[in-house]
Order: sequence, then C-alpha cells, then structure tokens
Amino acid sequence: MGFHHVALATRDTAATHAFYTEVMGFRLAKVVASPTPNDTGWSKHFFYDTGSKGMIAFWEIHDPEIGEDFPTDLNKSIGLPWWVNHLAFDAPTRDDLEIGRAHV
Repeated sequence: MGFHHVALATRDTAATHAFYTEVMGFRLAKVVASPTPNDTGWSKHFFYDTGSKGMIAFWEIHDPEIGEDFPTDLNKSIGLPWWVNHLAFDAPTRDDLEIGRAHV
C-alpha cells in the first residue's frame, strides 16, 4: 500500500502556502472545504504535490470547539524534544538544499 498524504494543522494558511510553494517549490494540487467531522465548524484541507509519491496537506480549521489557539508543534505540545516528530524532504543536490535554505 502506498503513501497518499500526511496532514498537519496550521494557524497561518498564507505563510504555510508561501513556504511550501515559494521555498519548497511544491504545487498546490487541490483544496477541499467541508464541515468539520463534529459538525460544529468548517475547514479547508490544502494538498501540495511534493514532486514524488505522496503529498503534504494542511488544515485551516474554523471550529469553536477547537478554537483558534490550538498547538501546532508536534513535539512541544506532547512533551517531546524538538527533533523527535518531524518530516524530512529530499534535496537532489547540495546546491538545491542551499537554494532552499536561502529562502528561509
């Protein structure tokens, strides 16, 4: 079975979009807007094509049960060091990596 996507919450969709399109060079593949599963709000699910198998996706959440100040740090919010939960992307060459770093 193949990998389809990983989804993460974001509190700043514009900054997230700018980073993944301008710095990482990913293409926005689709956006799905729908009610949240608990039917108390709505959300947008943004899918980015990473250029290989699988996508990365982000949730823009508008739900009073969740609120606006939810944690997005996968480690700090559960008491783990910064390096434990992470995503790693492949840069084909060292030059590609340096180009990406220059945009951060």
